[in-house]
Amino acid sequence: MGLVLGPILGTPQYFVLRRFVPRAALWIGANALAWALGMVIVFLGMGLSPATPTPSVVVLLLAGTCLTAGLAVGAVHGVFLLKLLNGGALVTSLPRLASLR
Repeated sequence: MGLVLGPILGTPQYFVLRRFVPRAALWIGANALAWALGMVIVFLGMGLSPATPTPSVVVLLLAGTCLTAGLAVGAVHGVFLLKLLNGGALVTSLPRLASLR
């Protein structure tokens, strides 16, 4: 599911990103990878729900699952974005990022 959702979300972002960085097409694959991981976490998290959960269990499980999935998706996006912004190597300083605006 994430392998399909990722490119759907990443393609419009690519059209903007390509104006700023070379090899921006990698962003589409990064989205596919990020959302594939995120969706696995979502389905695993929802699978932990008991048969008759209390409202507090539902809220905690939903919040924990969404937070974990968001962190995973953000981490993958962050790694790829930093590599794109620095021409393939990780960005090592904030002034470099600020100069790309």
